[in-house]
Amino acid sequence: VQRVTTAATHVNEVQTIATAATPDPEEQAVAITAADGASVSGNFSLSLGGVSTLDQVQTIVVSASAGPIASGSYILSFATNETACVPWDASADDMRAALEALPAVASAVVARDGDGSTAGSAGGLAPFGFKYTVVVTASSPAVAAAHPLIVAADAPPSGLTATCGGAWTGGSGHSVAVTESLAAGSTLSVGASEAEVEALLAALPTFGAVGASGLSGAVALALKPLGPAGEPATLGLAPLVTRSEADAQGGYRYSIVLRGLAGDATGPGVIGCDASQLVGAGAACAAATVSEGNAVGGAFVLVSRPADGSAAEYTSALSHDASAA
Repeated sequence: VQRVTTAATHVNEVQTIATAATPDPEEQAVAITAADGASVSGNFSLSLGGVSTLDQVQTIVVSASAGPIASGSYILSFATNETACVPWDASADDMRAALEALPAVASAVVARDGDGSTAGSAGGLAPFGFKYTVVVTASSPAVAAAHPLIVAADAPPSGLTATCGGAWTGGSGHSVAVTESLAAGSTLSVGASEAEVEALLAALPTFGAVGASGLSGAVALALKPLGPAGEPATLGLAPLVTRSEADAQGGYRYSIVLRGLAGDATGPGVIGCDASQLVGAGAACAAATVSEGNAVGGAFVLVSRPADGSAAEYTSALSHDASAA
């Protein structure tokens, strides 16, 4: 009697599902014009996502010379009002809530950039920490007119007390620094250079954190931060601006490519232009979309078709970025 056995090691089949699209940035244009026979001069301002270059923009940088940071908190002051203790790794929502709890603050927009764990955090601007770009709307005309700066009132490297738990742990050379990155009322003159327009737009918190979870208090824009080859990009990549030659009225057209951001910008995602400070008959400032961007979005459904020919089974709709779970 002989026995013949057929066998194989059971191996599960592995299939891959990929959702993809060609990521393209959107191109918008701003045109400064005047009536035929007139000339245009003066200044204009730009806006994106409800935040304008006329707003005062401040930057809070939490960092360490060596890291990573393990724990620590600090206090900020605005118009003599002090916040509760702010954790060193506060989210954009946490920072916004701390500022909006102050009597002198009506609202705030906060964008957070950085990974909090490497020397290259926020493009190296906030090693082992985070960079917060903040726009504060004061609760009274008097405070608004004064344009007060946010102050690190109880924070390293000096002024740290036991109020928020005392010394920070993890790493060394801890620091909380606040600077004014864009003065209130910032405008561009007619004929401003490409670099000047790029810098002013990039200073807005809504540009650097468009589409990212690190933006709080502003209109969410349906754009995705992407690198040149469709890879995740460091937030804050400046837009690419090209300026035309002057027209017969002395006006200019600025082409603005939302570099590093893929997707079709609509509504608040379209750059706005304020012409109230332009001079000249028929002086105007108009913004328009030149070419729409593209990014993967939407949902898909998976279908299982049994080998025995029985009815196919369908999943519920899955988001294009659904988790593995």
